[in-house]
Amino acid sequence: MKTLSITQHSTAEIVATATAVLRSGGLVLYPTETVYGVGVDATNPVAVQKLLAYKSRREGKPLSIAVANPTMAAEYVELNEQAKILYSQFLPGPVTIISFAKDKVAPGVASEFKTLGVRIPDYPLITELVQSLGKPITATSANASGKKRPYTVADVLDRLSNHQKQLIDLIIDAGTLPPNPPSTVIDTTLSTPLTMRQGAVAIDSAGQPGTTTAYHSNSDQETKDLAGRLLLKHYEAMKQ
Repeated sequence: MKTLSITQHSTAEIVATATAVLRSGGLVLYPTETVYGVGVDATNPVAVQKLLAYKSRREGKPLSIAVANPTMAAEYVELNEQAKILYSQFLPGPVTIISFAKDKVAPGVASEFKTLGVRIPDYPLITELVQSLGKPITATSANASGKKRPYTVADVLDRLSNHQKQLIDLIIDAGTLPPNPPSTVIDTTLSTPLTMRQGAVAIDSAGQPGTTTAYHSNSDQETKDLAGRLLLKHYEAMKQ
């Protein structure tokens, strides 16, 4: 496990080292504008399986990806008008936008509904890294499932098993991050945008700042799909 501090190493050195690690199938712990995340090449099946082993429990929790810009996003997901509006208004930023996947990521990344969440982090170091790699990286929090939100590297490492620590190839250490909420997650694959997780940004059904509480369906199948998304949204609460 190698650690690079953003105060002791140049951005160019960090990006070059992290790119090499990701290209070799490695796992990188990295900072964002919300929490520390953990990333692998989202198109590499072996690397994704390594990440899933690191996270340990992923039932009902598909992964998201980080891309450098909307053009890269469009290579991996279908961007409808809802999504395009949200991208233009809220990205880069702490918002994850779910669209239908184009089946270009490794198994285990997209959801059972063939949807995929996409982030463009408001953190230039990470967008530079993704641009350098030329592929998306996974964008999931670096804490093991069910553990404290990670605002420092210690928040992550102190709660990992020895086996999980051994899976980390590189840590990009940015010190203590501001205690911001996680990203807002919004599904744009239905007639009405569905907020799957409320973070710092609230978005209404018109793609404006606000809250989404009313959902509309145009068919029986879409009603079933909506029900499935809502069940997924409340999965953890249902298990308690």
